[in-house]
Amino acid sequence: MEVTVDSRSPAQAEADLLAIPLAQLAKDERALPARLAALDPALGGRIAAVLAAGDFRGKPGQAVCLYPDSGFASRRVLLVGIGEESALDLEGLPRLAGSVVTQAASRHAKRVA
Repeated sequence: MEVTVDSRSPAQAEADLLAIPLAQLAKDERALPARLAALDPALGGRIAAVLAAGDFRGKPGQAVCLYPDSGFASRRVLLVGIGEESALDLEGLPRLAGSVVTQAASRHAKRVA
């Protein structure tokens, strides 16, 4: 496995699968988290639509795959739930990475960002 580090905007990451971790939203919360506000317009509002519908809450192990329009640098965007942000620790990061790798493999994604 080859790992590289890059500091560009997620919207510019060229990959088969762009993984976006998202903390669990409060029960009645449907608003787009501020840190995703810049990315969502490039995805045609797909993240906001999934959150507004209640289809994704950011629970641990939860994932939803979005398919951007042509012109977006990545072929797929995977929202990955990380649970409550306050509960995230170093032990949870390998589980999160493992979940992303599993999701990427099931979609035959060779390049993951």
